[in-house]
Amino acid sequence: MTILQGDVCDMLATLPTESVQVVVTSPPYYALRDYGVDGQIGLEKTPGEFIATLVGVFDEVRRVMRQDAVLFCNLGDSYAGSGKGPTGSSGIGDQRRRQGFIPGEGGNQNGSRNRDGLGGVVGSKPKDLLLIPERFAIAMQDAGWWVRSRIAWCKTSAMPESVKDRPTSAWEHIWMFTRSARYFWDQEAVRQPNTSADDPRNRPDYVAKRERNVGGRTDGYTSSHGAVGWNPAGANLRNFWLLGPEPSREEHYAAFPSEIPRRCILAASRPGDTVLDPFLGSGTTALVAGQLQRNAIGIELNPKYAEMARRRISNDAGMFADVTVAS
Repeated sequence: MTILQGDVCDMLATLPTESVQVVVTSPPYYALRDYGVDGQIGLEKTPGEFIATLVGVFDEVRRVMRQDAVLFCNLGDSYAGSGKGPTGSSGIGDQRRRQGFIPGEGGNQNGSRNRDGLGGVVGSKPKDLLLIPERFAIAMQDAGWWVRSRIAWCKTSAMPESVKDRPTSAWEHIWMFTRSARYFWDQEAVRQPNTSADDPRNRPDYVAKRERNVGGRTDGYTSSHGAVGWNPAGANLRNFWLLGPEPSREEHYAAFPSEIPRRCILAASRPGDTVLDPFLGSGTTALVAGQLQRNAIGIELNPKYAEMARRRISNDAGMFADVTVAS
């Protein structure tokens, strides 16, 4: 178990090529929070610069990934400012003002149509949703990644918002990327319990067929009434993950629930494989990797969070005896 504290690209450069089997991470979101560390990602002047920075990081991540590896990236969205709000509760007002931005709901609050590094006009009219996750996925696709799935992390308890003219945001993207069209995937490790709707024997067409006893078949597995994709061992993992918050004593505002890395790690790796989180935060991915008998490497820029992760991992039932913080 290794925690590398420092700039993400500098730390990635120290890792061997093709040594990681699965990456599970959540980079800082655009224009939402100042973590108080020089060199942090998320305070770029434009969405295009932010996305270009992320794609550059993941270019180096791709180098350390095995050919059959999988990357899961949780990335939330941001809004352009309202044009009438305060400097925001995130504490980034002064720095963003110096860059020409005043966060309202997050982003550009002056109402201008700013051009960005994407070579086009960003939809940064006041109150616009910036579509950061979608722009990021397209940029990653253009950079050569396979976009294999868009997973919806749906929250049973959404963060309260003061808005009165749109629905409260209650879900986030988790993108599944791969280096190639073929990769390791353990479908059986992440099967979900079947529901009554999954069972073809409960389908109206099967019930009618059984009552007619067409052709003497009553099992529902004919080509016309077949149970395509149905397995009595469980349903294939869906891309809709309804998950609740987890209690934590740590002061980290952007920790995702442990069920997210658990599913990702089980699906895309084997015991003994190496799991990487290049934006470690409070250490949830590394913690779950150890519980699942995987090796883990975490990279964290903020010394406070690196120490937080070290403490969490070291205190986990004495499971980890060798946690290294390198700078």
